[in-house]
Amino acid sequence: MIDDIYRLYSRGTKSGGAVLKSSGSGGAILKSSGSGGNSVLSSSSGGGAVLSSSAGGGISATSSNFVEAHDMTGTPENSVGTENWGYHMHEFVVQGHDHTVTIPDHQHSVTVPNHQHSVTTPSHVHEIDIPAHVHEIDIPEHNHDIEYGIFQLDRMPTAVEIKVDGNIVPHTDINGENIDLVPYLDRDESNNIVRGWHKIEILPNDLARINANVTSQVFIQSRGKYSL
Repeated sequence: MIDDIYRLYSRGTKSGGAVLKSSGSGGAILKSSGSGGNSVLSSSSGGGAVLSSSAGGGISATSSNFVEAHDMTGTPENSVGTENWGYHMHEFVVQGHDHTVTIPDHQHSVTVPNHQHSVTTPSHVHEIDIPAHVHEIDIPEHNHDIEYGIFQLDRMPTAVEIKVDGNIVPHTDINGENIDLVPYLDRDESNNIVRGWHKIEILPNDLARINANVTSQVFIQSRGKYSL
């Protein structure tokens, strides 16, 4: 019924520009789920030594000019032995002096041994909130060239509708043979087929070239004024 489609037409038209908008009724929240965390280790093949050097030492001094201490001790009479020493005192003096501390030129050495750093990422999700928005596409005014020729389409219809006098024939396949149309012809109140023209429609659901043959059975009755 329906063969490959060859169609003669021109392709390409002139049109103006347009601004196309895709509307959004709402945003979206996208989540990426994680079933577990990860432990990442960074290893090193050896440690290292870090030195801090100084060009010279320093001197820190604390001075005192008051430190002259007088202390007196005394003993009672005849406290030692049988001789009478009498009561007397002993005095000692601590003279004022300074204390000086000298720090020589030196370095501090810090050694970092071979080790690893461990970073653990627990199970988590990332949430991205996309608010409601539109995208705008601006198509400037332009022309399309016309391509003339006979072109064979790369597709076929997938279904066809057949009507007889407006009555739908239950056949949707794009091919058919010996389809009986008599039950779908218009009839009068006495259920007789209406005399006159009948309309057959073949309606594919896409562009198509239709090959169809209609076989009619016609009865002719002659009538005249005189009979033999």
